[in-house]
Amino acid sequence: MLTSDFDYHLPEELIASEPLVDRAGSRMMVVHREEGRIEHRQFADLPSYLREGDVLALNDTRVVPARFFSNDGRKELLRLEALTPLRWRCMVKPGKKLRVGDEIEIGEATGKVQEVFENGDRLLEFDRAVDEAKHGHLALPPLYGKGRT
Repeated sequence: MLTSDFDYHLPEELIASEPLVDRAGSRMMVVHREEGRIEHRQFADLPSYLREGDVLALNDTRVVPARFFSNDGRKELLRLEALTPLRWRCMVKPGKKLRVGDEIEIGEATGKVQEVFENGDRLLEFDRAVDEAKHGHLALPPLYGKGRT
């Protein structure tokens, strides 16, 4: 299997940027395997598809703003784990610009690379908490053909 097998055109106007006020109106795709047919319904229709003995697993995870850019825009962090509010394990880009002892400024906070792990992740320690609401971005995959990262 190749990652290119997953490339497809998805018009931006079809990408939800905010949830619907009435979540029951969310779209739901129903796959009828026996018939080889797909139908588009609303989430409110879900109970009509459940049968006795079915198991419904719900995912209540939240997407957090884990992507951060330096004030000069030349460095990028993807926070993998907040060990404490000031100590983060991160992936960085470009790695050559963030070696042990190097610093990165995000808003008012300054982070210093404490350690570079074998896999390339970095341990950063900040002098104050990074304002996630102001400087954090969702870690979304790149939009193909748009030149965005």
